[in-house]
Amino acid sequence: MRNSQVKQQLKTSSLSNHSPSDMKKFILLLLVITPIYNSYSQNFKAVEGSIKNLTDVTDYTVAFEYSDNLQVPNFGSEKNYLEQQVAKRELQEKGSGERFEQEWFENRTDHFEPMFIEGFNSFRLKKKKITAQQEHHDALYTISVKTHLIYPGYYLTVVLEHAKLEATISIYETANPSNILYRSEIINGEGVSGDTDRFRIGTAYEDLGRWISKFLHRKT
Repeated sequence: MRNSQVKQQLKTSSLSNHSPSDMKKFILLLLVITPIYNSYSQNFKAVEGSIKNLTDVTDYTVAFEYSDNLQVPNFGSEKNYLEQQVAKRELQEKGSGERFEQEWFENRTDHFEPMFIEGFNSFRLKKKKITAQQEHHDALYTISVKTHLIYPGYYLTVVLEHAKLEATISIYETANPSNILYRSEIINGEGVSGDTDRFRIGTAYEDLGRWISKFLHRKT
């Protein structure tokens, strides 16, 4: 069933005829489909270069950057977020805050970046296939993904929120990084709900990769 059909069914159903458990199911269903539904409104705008510069390019290497001023909603900076999370966990269990901070950064290379690659390579057209890999030294072109905002979301039994990302991409000749062929405005990634930050943020990176791949497939 398509998202629009699900939403229409929810609108036309009389919630007064359902039990509290049924209403919880409706709420959970809406939360799950929302990131998928919202993704269809995404636009890509260039701030430098032109997508026409990438015509017929089908092979990329991918590099990841994280803004020095990376933002976490409700906490301001990533630094403030980590300080508060570490302090809270240390009060509960000594050493748990340090582990949280270590895993926060390890998840970038161990999980989030591979999920982006997986999402990117999962999209293809019948007559066209664009691929991306990390450390693909033979690729003539590089996609640099720079994260500016991470919202981890949360999971509290029936109240849950998916993760969100804001990132920009720059595409340049691997041998000449100063030659920017295309640079985007902010692009959004939205994940699905889950019980860990690692899972939620990972699915947001997967969504981001899929949308960038879809854009390149259809516009180049």
